Amino acid sequence: MLQAILKKHNIYSEDDLDVVMAKGGGPAFEELYEYFLMSGEMPYGIAKARTGDPHQWIWDKLQPLVAHGESIAS
Repeated sequence: MLQAILKKHNIYSEDDLDVVMAKGGGPAFEELYEYFLMSGEMPYGIAKARTGDPHQWIWDKLQPLVAHGESIAS
């Protein structure tokens, strides 16, 4: 499912991820947010922005996948 979201929004590299996160929202972020929330991976406090930033949490979750130029949606 995560791979499908990344492919749908053409997120294949760290640069692509940067573009999505810099927009601060939009369809790609909304789908990623929903995915991580519904999967139970994102803590409730972060999802509600009480104990952390959901944007930063998603970035931190996906960034290691692209740290060395690896394609995250291949």
